[in-house]
Amino acid sequence: TGYYVPFDKWPEDLKGYYTYDVAGAEKLLDEAGYPRGADGIRFKTNLVWLDRGDFDLNWAELAASYLREIGIHVDIEHVGGAEFGTRAKDGDTGAFSWASGVRAFPPRQMEAFWSGYSWNIGVRDAQYDAWYEAMLAATTDEEQRIAIEKMDMYSIEQHWLIWGALAPAFNVHQPWVIGYNGEFAMGHLQALTFFARLWIDQELKEAMGH
Repeated sequence: TGYYVPFDKWPEDLKGYYTYDVAGAEKLLDEAGYPRGADGIRFKTNLVWLDRGDFDLNWAELAASYLREIGIHVDIEHVGGAEFGTRAKDGDTGAFSWASGVRAFPPRQMEAFWSGYSWNIGVRDAQYDAWYEAMLAATTDEEQRIAIEKMDMYSIEQHWLIWGALAPAFNVHQPWVIGYNGEFAMGHLQALTFFARLWIDQELKEAMGH
């Protein structure tokens, strides 16, 4: 809260692009030069899905179904992490299951479109980069918040991504693992550091028959 512009405060014309509107989407595609063919298909593309086991495939299928509804035929490709990373960087793929709605540390989120980010999806924008560098140089929370709000709104206006809904995620652990509260990471690329803060209640484990 405070780092982004709520949807109800967006300009009305921008809201339309982020509202479920089949007729409006059909009109945009027609105007862009992608009419439906005799088979009802405008064009075909693929959606590369990172098959890690903890991402819900239903999300990809839902996204593909929305696109098929407006004449875009989508094939879902399941790939592992190494192939996903390679193909994401070479830019020779139709679409990626790259981002969805998330709740994360705001400065970390802003990195996605910065031209210096190794996993940048191809965005090279001087205005965005300037705001990002201002965010890094900020000496107060307020300065940082203002820069982040500008970057967030700007990325929305540029339509660099088709954002999905907030995707639910869950972690499962045994009750005898003490000190774990569902963390995924403790910082940027620190996905394993929290293991050093956990311990096993051996008495509880034994009492539960393990």
